[in-house]
Amino acid sequence: MNYVYSLIGAFLMAFAVGNVLEPMHLVTGGISGLGIIIKQYSAVWFQKQGWFAGQALEQGIPLWITSIVFNIPLFIAAYKKKGIHFLGSSLWGAAWLTIFLAVLPEWDILPRDYVLNSLFGGLIEGLGIGLVLLAKSSTGGADLFATLLHERLPQYSIPKIMACHDGVIVALGFMAFGIENGLYALITIFIISRISDTVIGGFGHAMVAYIISDESQRIAGEIMRELNRGITGIGVKGMYRNKERTMLMCVASKKQLVYVKEIVSKYDPLAFVIITDARETLGEGFASLGNNTR
Repeated sequence: MNYVYSLIGAFLMAFAVGNVLEPMHLVTGGISGLGIIIKQYSAVWFQKQGWFAGQALEQGIPLWITSIVFNIPLFIAAYKKKGIHFLGSSLWGAAWLTIFLAVLPEWDILPRDYVLNSLFGGLIEGLGIGLVLLAKSSTGGADLFATLLHERLPQYSIPKIMACHDGVIVALGFMAFGIENGLYALITIFIISRISDTVIGGFGHAMVAYIISDESQRIAGEIMRELNRGITGIGVKGMYRNKERTMLMCVASKKQLVYVKEIVSKYDPLAFVIITDARETLGEGFASLGNNTR
């Protein structure tokens, strides 16, 4: 089912980018956002030079070509550094996203309205990203770039690197298409984040994971290092074996919870994990405790 989720997610992402966001020049980050910018500037250049007149390339370099050009070096680098097992389903997701960007026809289903395209583009792409992440996969691009760069800059977490990477691309979108398009793109980014979070873990603001494992030290270390999330160790005693252990308590966003479970499985597939909703989360990394007036 993970491959099915990833396939459907890649289709929704390709449809949102190619048929909703790109026609309105809404740059939301990632390789797809960079592809929208490259397509615009290449179209201007081709038309100025008189190249590809009357051909499809006159409208600029297609998004699927940009996806291939940037993803192939990233996957080669990832293979050399971490091996084929690291690529896993990410190669599957990236391949299908590129294929769908190439073969999906341009359906003019929405009026050229910035509000509608921002809302529905964010909704569709957020749903697609949520399904891909739910499948413990990715579509390459920013995720893979951040993972590889983290190898050279271990002092920065992968989420921070991704945020900087996407921030630069969104800033380029502001420069390429103007403030109005950029502000609508920010609305789309917000919707994508909310929808993808909802797909992964429901409507709660955050989740709490309780982890009981003999590998608690190694699990805690990687979660703190990779996800930049604090963890609390609580001394517990199993009554059946009369054995004392350290139970980890970790509060994380729904998107991060996917990686928490992956890290736990990596070090201890037999770990005992309890995941529950956090009705309200206040303090560092979440809502400010000082703003709570109740």
